[in-house]
Amino acid sequence: MCGENHVGLSFIYPVLLNLANNTLSANESDLAAIRSFKNTVRKELITRFKLLSRLLAESIPITACMLDPRFKHLKFLPDDVREEAQARLTQLVREDGEWNSRELQVNEKL
Repeated sequence: MCGENHVGLSFIYPVLLNLANNTLSANESDLAAIRSFKNTVRKELITRFKLLSRLLAESIPITACMLDPRFKHLKFLPDDVREEAQARLTQLVREDGEWNSRELQVNEKL
């Protein structure tokens, strides 16, 4: 199957946020070099993928996560970002419904 060979879009942010928040968290038992490495990689992930951005909730990968049954509850996100993402998806669904409604009206007139 295709899913066995390729990573889906919905996997990106759960993995990145798990890395940034858990795996790359410095431990007291870490050697100084390892602690430095973890901090550097963590900061780069946060910066490059905008993990702390307020716009994260509006991103296509987060929308893909909500539509994927494995991640639909967005437990990997902070509460405020989760609520914002859910509101954004609700807005997109409403807009799509309005657009479809207008298209039906136009087709009926033809």
